[in-house]
Amino acid sequence: MTTTQDLDHALVGLFETDLNVAVPSADTDLLEGGLLNSVTFVELVMLLEERFGVTVPIDDIEVEQFRTIHQIALFVGSLLADQRRVAAA
Repeated sequence: MTTTQDLDHALVGLFETDLNVAVPSADTDLLEGGLLNSVTFVELVMLLEERFGVTVPIDDIEVEQFRTIHQIALFVGSLLADQRRVAAA
């Protein structure tokens, strides 16, 4: 089972390695700090889908879900949980 802390750690690595963005902490405001812009956001969504095997429902995305790494981890965790529920049904 993947915990939010595991996801936080994986996302910090994803930002550093794949997006070349150094994020000081999982609670750093990515939007206010200019670390996440429209181009990086699109790349991030594609990476989340590829890395975690989830589908990000573009129509349901809210900015607050991507404000910090921790909030992204919660979002990805909820997508993974939904995916497990569907698979179990």
